[in-house]
Amino acid sequence: MKKVLFISYFLPPFNSPQAIQIGRLLRYFSSSEQYEITVVTANLKNASVDDSLYPDIFDKVKEVIYIEDVVKNKYIKYFIGMVMPSIYKTPDEYKKWHKKAYQSLSHKFKSGDFDLILTFSFPLSTNILGRQLKEYLKCKWIAHQSDPWTDNIFNDYNKDINQKNVALEKECFDAADKIIFTSIETQEFYTSKYPIFSSKFSLLEHSNDPSLYPRKDNVLGGKKIVRYIGGFYGARTPEPLYKAIYKLKKDGKNIDFIFEIYGFGRSITNLLKKYDIAEYVSFKGSVSYLKSLELMVGADLLVLIDAPSEHKSIFFPSKLVDYIGSQAPIMVISPDGASKRVAKENGLTYFDLNETDRIADYLCSGLGLGQKYGNVYDINHVVNKFVSIVGE
Repeated sequence: MKKVLFISYFLPPFNSPQAIQIGRLLRYFSSSEQYEITVVTANLKNASVDDSLYPDIFDKVKEVIYIEDVVKNKYIKYFIGMVMPSIYKTPDEYKKWHKKAYQSLSHKFKSGDFDLILTFSFPLSTNILGRQLKEYLKCKWIAHQSDPWTDNIFNDYNKDINQKNVALEKECFDAADKIIFTSIETQEFYTSKYPIFSSKFSLLEHSNDPSLYPRKDNVLGGKKIVRYIGGFYGARTPEPLYKAIYKLKKDGKNIDFIFEIYGFGRSITNLLKKYDIAEYVSFKGSVSYLKSLELMVGADLLVLIDAPSEHKSIFFPSKLVDYIGSQAPIMVISPDGASKRVAKENGLTYFDLNETDRIADYLCSGLGLGQKYGNVYDINHVVNKFVSIVGE
């Protein structure tokens, strides 16, 4: 039986996409009799939690080690971030927690105690912890990368900070025995960037859990429900769908649906004033993960809207995989990249962000009636691939 040190800052009951994805993987991976797993995670204070999600997540692991979170005063954090921005961006604000984790783990364990270290990033500093522990414990290290590092547009590095992170990224990629990416596009990007490391790269896409979705109730009558579930942040906005609804209204078409948004983002309400379609849009606020799955199953059409991108988008949102698990009709509005590829591969409806006329026509054409697809992201399949990767 291989002894595994499984390190993820975010895990259930913390309520975030990262925690849910990695928590699901852990829950099913720990059922394998090939591995004895020790889990290291953060003891998060004042965090948003959902105790209903995978309450048995740690039932089959050997030990769970909680490292106390490093609480940051928001005013001090803001001041330090303004005066010395590199403090929180080389690579991120979680590095103090990872330093504390290394001190604790290096005191508790010794070389030979583990056969394998698994780390899951985000946070990026998890990679640095993995590199340090590999050297100390003298064992294999596999790094799971959910998003790019220095090439992530949301990191907003200046030139000096970017150079420091490029050095850290290279050091970690060189030290890791394997690196797992969550999209073909990310793997291809890094293969081009670091051909010398390409033999280490593996692909493991996101998963969903069919056992968590409720059965769909057939409800007759009333307006159809088009749903978007998730946040609007950065450059991602509901504007592509707002434009299509506005066009239908302007053209005098019968709009027999309500667009429900479960999430957050200033652009949601700000853009409504611009397009004058308030009667067709309903804001519902955020919901728990399990409730979101129920809402997906009950929708007449689910909508995924990606942010615009000048280049091929390598970001593969886990929300799209959750959508696919619901088996409800799906419309993807996205630039070229991961989301559009997944839509094509699975027989989903997809449009570019600027295809207002086509989106409007589709909304009047039956909302995905007859759309059928499988579920290649079932966790029962994905975990088998994960076991294969870590066992190589």
